[in-house]
Amino acid sequence: MTRRSIFWGLVAVIGGVPAAAVAHHSAAPYDLTKSLGVAGTVSTFRYTNPHIMIVVETPGGRWDIEGGSPNQLSRRGWTRDAVKVGDKVEITAHPLRVGGNGGFLATIKLPDGHVLEN
Repeated sequence: MTRRSIFWGLVAVIGGVPAAAVAHHSAAPYDLTKSLGVAGTVSTFRYTNPHIMIVVETPGGRWDIEGGSPNQLSRRGWTRDAVKVGDKVEITAHPLRVGGNGGFLATIKLPDGHVLEN
């Protein structure tokens, strides 16, 4: 193997990693210029990689709210037990661009009044 082939092999590997990382964490499905409020009861809370998921039941239907990664959120005060099924919460989220009952979490107000940010 020549030095030249090693060099171009490293360039290909290093150049491809950032593109894959950025593509995975795209916020393209969400309109980050708009916010909406959702108040209801948590029916599902998944604190797992790659992103947390909160499902909230409201009188108007079910809302699927995606958040950041557990690693990112733990630095903002989140824990695995921060949100519980049955909690009455108020969520501010960025809506889906295509409409529908979904969004990207901005904040969540817990039953005790504590607010966690995404």
